Amino acid sequence: PPPPFPRLPAPPALRMLLPVMDSDVLIDAVALSRRFSRQTALADVSFRASRGESVAVLGPNGSGKSTLLRLLAGVLAPTSGSLRVAGHDPEDGRPAMRRRIGWLPENPSFPPEMRVLEYLKYRAALKGLPPRQAATQVRVVVAQCALAESARSLLGSLSRGTLRRVGFADALLGEPDILLLDEPQAGLDHDARAVLAEWISAVAQTRRLVLFSSHLLDEASRLASRALVLCDGRLAADLPLQNGCLPTGEPLPDAYPRLVAPSRERRTP
Repeated sequence: PPPPFPRLPAPPALRMLLPVMDSDVLIDAVALSRRFSRQTALADVSFRASRGESVAVLGPNGSGKSTLLRLLAGVLAPTSGSLRVAGHDPEDGRPAMRRRIGWLPENPSFPPEMRVLEYLKYRAALKGLPPRQAATQVRVVVAQCALAESARSLLGSLSRGTLRRVGFADALLGEPDILLLDEPQAGLDHDARAVLAEWISAVAQTRRLVLFSSHLLDEASRLASRALVLCDGRLAADLPLQNGCLPTGEPLPDAYPRLVAPSRERRTP
């Protein structure tokens, strides 16, 4: 069977030779907070992320990873703080902002009675793509995500791994500048995750921003150029990575328990 994601050749690594300009900044979050009733899911999170970065959002369960991605995707509104995504304020420019974003939630829902091609054409129309452009892009993402054999299959008949690829294809429609992926490796086997890592790296090299959450430390550290570590809804660390290591040379998986120690100590009886 075809691999779940194509092995894309990475373009020359030019990004490290160029300074990051303000025009390259695609996400600018300042003191971002979100509360649900009496519970604070995210508190005073500030960071900027730019074109060409591959950013892993890490943290224990309940640390705020999914909440952060949903805020960035415009699915949730912040309780306080400021946020600009691709130059847009989510409150004032949500439609324009969403056109710049490819969003894959952790557990996307699919209409079981629709076929893959039908669903992707429907999603392209919702994103406002003109019919001819939509048809072209649907063909491209079907090829990119190795969905040709499943193109006429009912969504309700597909495996979780194949549905994950349909979700990726949807996220790619419209050629967004920003890809927000919540646990993108969920439902994939080891080989599929390895190919996915190559795919995300190649996408980041095309000057897009890829921001993804993960609980798989080893794979996330190999994939990311930067890690945001959340702990009890707060940003515990914002770390540049090179070959999976911190600037000190310490591997991220070795440093991670120390970074989230306050959260674990509070949960210990």
